[in-house]
Amino acid sequence: MKISRGRKVTILVIVIACAMIVGYVLWSHQPTSKRAVISYVQDHKSDLELYIENIDTGTGGNDVYNDWAVSCYPNSGMVEFLVSTGGFGSSGKYSGFYYSPEDLPMGYQAQALDLQDHVCGWQWNEPDGDNHYYTEKITTNWYWFEMNF
Repeated sequence: MKISRGRKVTILVIVIACAMIVGYVLWSHQPTSKRAVISYVQDHKSDLELYIENIDTGTGGNDVYNDWAVSCYPNSGMVEFLVSTGGFGSSGKYSGFYYSPEDLPMGYQAQALDLQDHVCGWQWNEPDGDNHYYTEKITTNWYWFEMNF
């Protein structure tokens, strides 16, 4: 029995959709959860601070630590570790942790956001939009974050 071209395309679309769903389920259960990140920072705080002392945070730029993208923001002294990314286009989600030299909560990528107290941390919601950000203190100078676009 021959399969028509239209049926082949339909089967291909279904296979791709299933692969994307399986990939998402596997990706979302990797050890990059909020709990895992907080535990990592608490257990490796001295190693992370030694790393920060040895990178050039004054010029900005990017680096990699433990397979995580690291960005330095010289105007604020923030060093951000991007642990997890996901979604497409307007449904993007980014999470990780950052070092705050003044031990104050900061916006995503050191942006000046109007952070408001919320539950155990601080949040920002885009006026007239759906972007939102949440950050929580892990320990002295270290914070977890999640940015949703």
